[in-house]
Amino acid sequence: MLPWRQMLFTAQNKFQIDPKEFWSLSLMEWTALQGSGGQFADQKTLQALMAQYPDVKMKEADEYNTIITRS
Repeated sequence: MLPWRQMLFTAQNKFQIDPKEFWSLSLMEWTALQGSGGQFADQKTLQALMAQYPDVKMKEADEYNTIITRS
C-alpha cells in the first residue's frame, strides 16, 4: 500500500503542489518528481522541468503530433 498521506504532505510542502494537482499526477510523474534513487527533486529542479516540458493544450498537442507523423 502506498503512503498517500506522506506523499500528499510532501507534494504540498516540498513542491507546493495543491491537492487537486497532486491527485491528477500519475504514479510515473510522482516517481519522476522524486528523482533517481528515491531522492526528491528540489523546487529549482521541478521548475526547470516544468519550463522544459510545459503543458500544452490538447489542440496544440494534436497539431504537433500531426506534424511529427507526417515527417
